[in-house]
Amino acid sequence: MKIEGSYRGLTGTPDTIFDRMMSPDMLSKCIPGCKDFREIEADVYECGLSWGYRGVIRVERIAPPLSWKLSVEGKGPVGSVKAVGILELDPRGDASTLVKYKGEFYLGGAAAFLQAGSSLLGSTPYNAIIRSFFETFRKEVEGRSEE
Repeated sequence: MKIEGSYRGLTGTPDTIFDRMMSPDMLSKCIPGCKDFREIEADVYECGLSWGYRGVIRVERIAPPLSWKLSVEGKGPVGSVKAVGILELDPRGDASTLVKYKGEFYLGGAAAFLQAGSSLLGSTPYNAIIRSFFETFRKEVEGRSEE
């Protein structure tokens, strides 16, 4: 399944946003359902989610601080997931940064049937998860800038 979108409302320059997004501490706070998060090598993280999935996230720095690639592989109680995405930061004249993202999800096992069902119903659970990540990230960034 392909996904593409953008998120407005992040205050700061691409340098600031990129640095904060590369922080393992920040990522662990912002990934929806994250129970545990640890770096296993440079730019490679292991993550456990509250709904039983465990996976590995790899970050490939394409053109810091303006773009990077994420790869995710995981397994859980109803199947497996693979995802690849590109994130790009676009500075705005009002001291904010627009995040653009695009990528693909591949589900295996029973999760693939669940994906097919939600697609038929017009549901977009992936967009809700992505929006949740960015909303939490925005709140964390605003909280840190007030300190």
